[in-house]
Amino acid sequence: MLITLLLWLGVIPAAWGYGKLVLAGEDFESDTESVIARMYTGLLLMSILLFAIALFVNLSWWSGCIVLIPGFVLGVADRIKKNNRVVLLVFGLLMVPVSAWVTTRYVDYYDTALYHHQAIKWMSEYGIVKGVALISFRFAWLSSWFSFAAPFNHGELTGREAGIVGGLAFALMLLPALLFFRNISWKGTPGFRSVFWVVFGSALALICLAWHIERSVGPDMMTWLLSAVILTILTNKGSSDATRIGQSSLIAALACTVKPTSVPVLMYCTALALIQFRKTSVERGKLIAWFAASASVIVLLLYANIMASGCPAFPSSIGCISSDWSVGRDFANSMNSMLHAHALAGRRDQMYFALALSVAATLVVACFRRVNPVIRHGLALSWVGIIFVIVALEGMPRYAIGYFVLPVALAGACVFEWAWNRWHHSETAPLGTSPRQGVSVFVVIAPLVATCIVAYAVRTAPANSLVLPLRMAHANGDPIHTINQRGISAWTTLQLEPRQHGSVTIWMPQLGDQCFDAPLPCGYLPDTDKLTVTRPNEGFRSGFSREGN
Repeated sequence: MLITLLLWLGVIPAAWGYGKLVLAGEDFESDTESVIARMYTGLLLMSILLFAIALFVNLSWWSGCIVLIPGFVLGVADRIKKNNRVVLLVFGLLMVPVSAWVTTRYVDYYDTALYHHQAIKWMSEYGIVKGVALISFRFAWLSSWFSFAAPFNHGELTGREAGIVGGLAFALMLLPALLFFRNISWKGTPGFRSVFWVVFGSALALICLAWHIERSVGPDMMTWLLSAVILTILTNKGSSDATRIGQSSLIAALACTVKPTSVPVLMYCTALALIQFRKTSVERGKLIAWFAASASVIVLLLYANIMASGCPAFPSSIGCISSDWSVGRDFANSMNSMLHAHALAGRRDQMYFALALSVAATLVVACFRRVNPVIRHGLALSWVGIIFVIVALEGMPRYAIGYFVLPVALAGACVFEWAWNRWHHSETAPLGTSPRQGVSVFVVIAPLVATCIVAYAVRTAPANSLVLPLRMAHANGDPIHTINQRGISAWTTLQLEPRQHGSVTIWMPQLGDQCFDAPLPCGYLPDTDKLTVTRPNEGFRSGFSREGN
């Protein structure tokens, strides 16, 4: 917990500094949502820089420092406006209960134990390895968010990075709610976009707590936040349309390197860019520059994917190359069919419920008949994403739940604004209080709630977790707390067995398919039984290939 707080004290200013490189100007120094957008952008920029470094070397702790220091200097040297000082101060205070929660609980999110941590382990020890998908097809799904986490996976922090990294994204979800009540107490009238952020972030935070994602290292939280960040940028005033669209396109491209579920947002921003390009000739050069930056990010991702699996868009077989280190078209097609069957066999009731809720929320928003750019862009973003989930992800909402929450948050903001205006202008306020007085009560209660969370974490957590986050199981016999994809939890022990696949020995889990923090290489269902290290004298860094090819 204490070490996590110290690390965050370095990461937060660095994210602020890097975010200013893309989102600069007065319009990003005026409200809470813009501060969140800048912090989010800074985290993505650090992630992509580390992702590029991983193509050449392993991501050691000093690699993280090389990327962190310039952003930290920019952040500390920035003359922060008074309003933003309060935002950043609240963000820092919020980190105390968040760190207490995420670093004193065991990591039991299924996919983190399945392959998230193992992918990070590969990057921290070897970087992006050619043909690593031959060990396990899941390693073909590269994420720049794993690159961001990799420098933390060294020394005493080995196997402990999940809470450190996951807590940052989780805190961004909670920040709007805390600052919203503070702003009402001081300013009196909430803005529509602020209310939207509160509902959106709070709903996602509850989902994270229900699924135990807040203490995972999965890329989901960052991609769930993307649509609200893009909505904030597109509706900010003070910069030209071309600048806002260009900034949005670049951030969407960066998010695509985190997880492909961000593709619909990039498609929407690209469509806006094309419309703007055709509408005006004054700022076409600016749009072309932003588009070139976005395209370079996508090219980097495609190249890294080819390195890992031989397929630029695995599990799609489009563009798969034929080589001794590629999984090949046939394997990609078989994995695509398997994932299709997995989606169809999943809980379809979740899809129907999420879709019905989104439709109902959209109808609620339509009833208010408001002409508002937040509503216009918000509904467009959400339904582009929902259609993408239905068509491309076989209707599995948990992969991109942010798109389904977005119209619900818009509806909640509309209803809140209507209720607020009625309450604010009524002669007799409920319980004899004014809106400011009623909300101020929460401002007093919030620190007490945070204190209770910290006290509970301290009382129930192992003593060593108050200094360092708990480590994932890493050796035979280590206790593991598992929660499967249907929410059934159980305590058991990690059981690993070495198996020979060609000239490579792979650690195989004997109960289930989760490797946790097992030694490398660990995998489940390797692509071939004829594995070999490409150049044995150079070790795993040289990559993997099939024997005899």
